[in-house]
Amino acid sequence: MYLILRSWRAGIALLLLLFACCVTLSGCATLPTEQTIYAMDTFITIKAYGPDASAAVNKAMAVFTTSDQHMNVFDSSSELAMVNAASGQKAVQVSADTFKVIEAALAMARLTDGAFNPLIGRISGLWKQAEAQNQVPDREQIRRALRFTDYRKVILDPSTSTVELTEAGMAFDLGGAAKGYATGAAMERLVEPPAAGDRGRGNGGKGNGVRHALINAGGNIVVFGGHPEKRPWNISITHPRNSERFLGTLSINEGAVVTSGDYERFFIQNGERYHHIIDPATGFPATGMQSVSIVSSDSLQADLLSTAVFVMGVSKGLAFLESHFPEVGAILVDSDGEIHMTPGFRERFSWR
Repeated sequence: MYLILRSWRAGIALLLLLFACCVTLSGCATLPTEQTIYAMDTFITIKAYGPDASAAVNKAMAVFTTSDQHMNVFDSSSELAMVNAASGQKAVQVSADTFKVIEAALAMARLTDGAFNPLIGRISGLWKQAEAQNQVPDREQIRRALRFTDYRKVILDPSTSTVELTEAGMAFDLGGAAKGYATGAAMERLVEPPAAGDRGRGNGGKGNGVRHALINAGGNIVVFGGHPEKRPWNISITHPRNSERFLGTLSINEGAVVTSGDYERFFIQNGERYHHIIDPATGFPATGMQSVSIVSSDSLQADLLSTAVFVMGVSKGLAFLESHFPEVGAILVDSDGEIHMTPGFRERFSWR
């Protein structure tokens, strides 16, 4: 889709069957350092085990606040909003992080023939107003906004870290990428190796000393080091039509799990559900799917793919993954409630 941003209220959030205390033999702190903030339109929680976990968690949380400041399309002072405001006029220099996310989003747009498209800023703005008013946007407004979604009209210059929207009226929305990037970058900060001058510290040269960690950013989940009880992390995937039920549990030691679902933000008008995952070809919510969960070693990749596959639908989405990302696991729930899984997902999934 395009995440017109996914909310922490998501009924289909990925729920974690969390951990008891670390056993002494694990070498980590008895209790986790835990912190929760609100950023990027969701609640973000980090749990980390290790002797220097508190300082590490603070550094990791700073990644989310910075990403929010840089890539929030609805904040007029953000880098992304400045790029949009300069459309058709000039290139704008952005931070390395913002440039990296835009570059990855455009690469996914090309690879998916626009099923993922970060140039839906004008359309997502219309649907954000619609959500607030519980009213479907005017079709003529959507039709006009579709003229400004050509991702091929973006110029990136890595040498100067500049981004240029060459046609006035074009606008980015990185809702389907920014949080995935920030979650992965925050985990890297959390478990980063020691600086050259820190190798003699009491943590045995293990950088921040974090042995086990979990980040939950409103359904974008990244885990590290396995569960402190010396087993995989267990991530329960909620049923998209019954928040009190689970489809099952995914067991992983390290990696990212990201879900896109039509239950996360939506309103109903005349008996029809209008959700936040937009099909760039029509400007209206994508049809045919209830949810897509992706498991990958890369959080940004998982975020991009969960949206793209949701828009593609079951047949095209599974074929795309098999062709381009065979190492990625996925579970798809179609509009009829039927469940489809890749072999890589099935191997680590337990039905509930």
